[in-house]
Amino acid sequence: MKYLCTLFDFNYLPLGLSLYESIRLYFGDFHLWVLAMDDRTYAFFKENSFDHITILSLGDVESKDVLVAKGNRTWQEYCWTLSPVLPSYVLTKNQNIDHITYLDSDIYFFSDVEPVYNEIGKNSVMIIPHRFPDRLKHLEVNGIYNVQMVYFKRDEIGIQCLNRWREQCLEWCYNRLEEGRLGDQKYLDVWPQTYKNVCVLKNEQAGVALWNVEKYKIGLKDGKVLVDDNPLIFYHFHMFKFYAGNIFGTGISDYGLNYSALKVIYKIYVKQLIKVASRYNLKLKNLNILEICNMIEKRNFYSYSFLKKVFWNILLYGFVVLKKVLKIARRSLLKVYPEA
Repeated sequence: MKYLCTLFDFNYLPLGLSLYESIRLYFGDFHLWVLAMDDRTYAFFKENSFDHITILSLGDVESKDVLVAKGNRTWQEYCWTLSPVLPSYVLTKNQNIDHITYLDSDIYFFSDVEPVYNEIGKNSVMIIPHRFPDRLKHLEVNGIYNVQMVYFKRDEIGIQCLNRWREQCLEWCYNRLEEGRLGDQKYLDVWPQTYKNVCVLKNEQAGVALWNVEKYKIGLKDGKVLVDDNPLIFYHFHMFKFYAGNIFGTGISDYGLNYSALKVIYKIYVKQLIKVASRYNLKLKNLNILEICNMIEKRNFYSYSFLKKVFWNILLYGFVVLKKVLKIARRSLLKVYPEA
């Protein structure tokens, strides 16, 4: 039995549900604790029945020390703060389970996860490196490891490591690099040197993402996505946004990548997102024109439907052109009528 936990709000609900569906396919026996980050998400899970899921509300995990932290940081930073709070809560409240694995809600499993757990073996903790290519090695200053899948065993070392991480994140978890800290993830840098029995995952089919995918050859064989001829275990859809009308943004160009090379991965994922959104009649976020204009300019905007893609590209490129025209017009007016 594998014990898992994740957290997300209503904006991430399609991603969280897709994660759940992939877990059902590739984890065997499991139980998943989901922390609903808002009332809409909690209500959704109460209104719909899901096997092997326990839904938690913020009120369940918000002890006094957690509420203090909530009051002195942004929403994004608070979500990061809860990365160790949630698995700590689950282990405390469920004394019968021997481990817990925290999962980011924007990852998706493509094949059997057993190779990951086989590598963990008897270790107390498991973390996954970013595995930056040389071109992006400078990003390692923000963290050697990524909080996407983190495993803790209920033993002395596992609990000590998790408790310390919880304390650190409650004290300081901000979106800035300061005194060797950044968010929830840079604390992980010292774990292999601080604790015994820390598994730094070597399996490079787990944790493929925008920041390392250029290192690998991506392919498709018999319906399976391959990474260097081995089955992709999971992909981290960092920066992914899913909108009404099956429109999606990827963040691919932010890393200097080409969508065509990754299309095989994203097509499977978007197909799954569309399926869960349709099944549960989810009302997705509508397009923010300014945000989408920026995505179009960066070439991070895509549509699952070819016809919709043509329509939206014509419309949105029009907005991009209009935006540039307005900027030029404003500069011209300022030359004629300079600001006081």
